[in-house]
Amino acid sequence: MNTVKTIGLLLLLFSLTLLSATYRVSKSGGGQFTTIQAAVNVAKPGDIIEVIDFSVYEEQVTIDSTKNGLILRSTNPASPKKPTIKYQDRTNVNPKTFAESQNPNMINFDRNGALRVLGAVNVTIEGIAVDGGGHYTFCWPNIWENRYDLFHGNAAIVLWVCGYTTIRNCDLRNAHFGIAVKNRNEGGIFANANPADIQPWLVVPLSRYGKVGGHVIEQNRIHDNVFGLFNESDWDMGSTIRYNLIYENHYVGDEAATVHGLHTEGARRVESCTRI
Repeated sequence: MNTVKTIGLLLLLFSLTLLSATYRVSKSGGGQFTTIQAAVNVAKPGDIIEVIDFSVYEEQVTIDSTKNGLILRSTNPASPKKPTIKYQDRTNVNPKTFAESQNPNMINFDRNGALRVLGAVNVTIEGIAVDGGGHYTFCWPNIWENRYDLFHGNAAIVLWVCGYTTIRNCDLRNAHFGIAVKNRNEGGIFANANPADIQPWLVVPLSRYGKVGGHVIEQNRIHDNVFGLFNESDWDMGSTIRYNLIYENHYVGDEAATVHGLHTEGARRVESCTRI
């Protein structure tokens, strides 16, 4: 009986592989698409998007929960030469006021990034360079509880309430965060709502125990950001971070110089901030 079940599972996995499609992207027109986001929009769960040139794609790329299992890769992920996504996100920076912080629909600062994985499961990103378009640090005063400041910045890649993402052989640079990870566990029998949240009773369907986190981040170069890697609310499955080269992540020459009490080399003594 166990043998029959095993054969059935293998056949199912094989059939799913056959059903997946591969879409090729080339800025010069050598593929089906000239932008990465256009390919993502068409792709279905489990499909593969392959970038076949080394162009710079000046666009924000978002992979959401309708694209579970999506693979975004270059033709040769291990090659030091990679296609580049370049985008500085200056849109997802809210809330800017205490009133906005009371509206969940206005809170998007933790989804700020050039390449965004939002609520998806089992996404793989391999052999892609992601450039944040420059360090963009923002700080808004008196946001949380009308007294605590919001301090954040743009990311090359942001993982937001998603599970089991693989980031491998990528080059992540020139942003406030090389990778920003926002996990949480507010669902199912293991609910762990933050009492400081606006709606502590509100659960996120994906955030059941064992559904958020579990990422594999390996063999990447993460450099010339303000912070190499930032994790927030990492309350669910632990992630594996290994064999990365993380270097030259500093505050030198960054807009964060406008934030009072913020020092170089990552030391944080934020006492107040100004609008920038």
